[in-house]
Amino acid sequence: MIELDNVFRLFLPKRRAVDVFVALEDVSLRVAEGEFVSLVGPSGCGKSTILNLIAGFLQPTEGTVRMRGQPVVTLNRATGYVTQDDTLFPWRTTRANVEFALEVRGVATAARRDVVERLLAQVGLQGFENHYPHELSGGMRKRAAIVRTLAYEPEILLMDEPFGALDAQTKLLLQDQLLRIWEEQRRTVLFVTHDLVEAIALSDRVLVMSRAPGRILAEIAVDIPRPRDVFHIHSNPAFPGLYERVWEHLSKELGAARA
Repeated sequence: MIELDNVFRLFLPKRRAVDVFVALEDVSLRVAEGEFVSLVGPSGCGKSTILNLIAGFLQPTEGTVRMRGQPVVTLNRATGYVTQDDTLFPWRTTRANVEFALEVRGVATAARRDVVERLLAQVGLQGFENHYPHELSGGMRKRAAIVRTLAYEPEILLMDEPFGALDAQTKLLLQDQLLRIWEEQRRTVLFVTHDLVEAIALSDRVLVMSRAPGRILAEIAVDIPRPRDVFHIHSNPAFPGLYERVWEHLSKELGAARA
């Protein structure tokens, strides 16, 4: 469903005294339809750049990005993007925020209300439909942001450290809710995280990236059966070995970054 072939991405500096920054170097990857794939790697290794290329926000300097075999040369409307920030409109209620994309697409009021009520119930936000973002907790705002993206049924869900700023307990709850939604809908997900436990708990595969310029160092299949229990993922017999395999590759890059 998603293909990157020999992709390079350079960023030209605004000041001539600064060297050209190579964000990605010869990156090739494939993501199958319905697959959940996580990207892990050192900060600044190009994980978010990959998401931005797939979304069509950026174009590769060299190489090709394809969606269902077609080059991505403009904004990719098949994607839904969940960022680190919740990006909710502060002047709109929870319901109105989640309805926004459907409203823009001209979906009738009654139809979009049905969709929104179902999604809000699915993530435990019943009773908060008329609250404004400042009246919600961080976890509630993140849930609203995720279902706002799901409301218009994107084919691909791009998630850039969506739970990174949350406390550990809230993060676990949202991981569990995300997996439940994914298991029901089976959308294609590309998920960026620095949390190795999160990557293993959620994913079919984990791709480990090098420090900048970013390359794919390793592809690790997560052979833990689904449905998964994120609250007790450490107890699964396969977990320690998977964690060590991911960490073996990543620790070398982090060590190189410290050198």
